[in-house]
Amino acid sequence: MPVEWGNQLVLKLIELYESKGCLWDTKNREYKNKIKKYDVWEELANELQIPRKDVEAKIHNLRSQFVRTTPGHRYPILRAFLGKYSKFHPVESSGSYHGSITAPYLI
Repeated sequence: MPVEWGNQLVLKLIELYESKGCLWDTKNREYKNKIKKYDVWEELANELQIPRKDVEAKIHNLRSQFVRTTPGHRYPILRAFLGKYSKFHPVESSGSYHGSITAPYLI
């Protein structure tokens, strides 16, 4: 059965994901520990009552969509690149335009 990803559920997922540094922080000691990461994914899935594969896929989709919609910008944590849940966030242009552009966000 497909998961209904409403805004509240996505926000909760982002907050939980952000609190688990071993999943996204490359400087975290546990970042390369696949067993630990698997267990953390399971914790997230259990807390949300959603299958682990669906939770991992949603995070992957959120990150991918961000990279596609904000050229030249990468942030170390999920909350930073979602702009504190704002729908639009000004970013510097990477082209010849010297002003700022408005890039859409996911939520």
